[in-house]
Amino acid sequence: MTNNFSSEILIKYFDDIERLSEFDKTLLRQHIKATSIKKGRYFLENGQKSNKIGFVVQGVLRLFEYNEYGNEISHCYIKENGFITDPTSFFNQTITSKYIITETNCDILTFDYSAYLLFGKQISKWHQIIQKATEQSLSSKITEKTNIIMNDGTLRYINFVKKHPDIVSRVSLKSIANYLGLTKYSVSRIRKKNRQE
Repeated sequence: MTNNFSSEILIKYFDDIERLSEFDKTLLRQHIKATSIKKGRYFLENGQKSNKIGFVVQGVLRLFEYNEYGNEISHCYIKENGFITDPTSFFNQTITSKYIITETNCDILTFDYSAYLLFGKQISKWHQIIQKATEQSLSSKITEKTNIIMNDGTLRYINFVKKHPDIVSRVSLKSIANYLGLTKYSVSRIRKKNRQE
């Protein structure tokens, strides 16, 4: 399968955070891999070690896990220009309890844990780059999830649609309902009511 996207997309992203040298860019090119994953496939599954970080070039993924009652709990969506991994599993090289599934067909750039360690030794500003990239990504998701918990069902849905119209148009109603902590039927009813108004 030929991928029509390259590591240059992620290299530019890093370079915009902290200026990279030509040596840095060459090293990154050697270890960043392009991969395409079809809708409904797992990027990561419970029981695995999260051994790679992905950068979403195109598509939407969802990070979730199951609670003690066997109910699916969605933590966040990851879309274009977002990073995907289980940070605890990746940085500690431990087994994950989480899943990351593709909600659409996805194009992803990845590098593995050994490459991450190599970048840390060879690229002078690597740790600053990763810190800034993850802070930008995670802080907005934490704020969003907090707002979801604080609002009633209608506000949860309205705010989600306003903030993520591009996700709403690409993922299933069931997936959105799960993320918002609502039933599929509740979301369907809220959606219908809003259209009428």
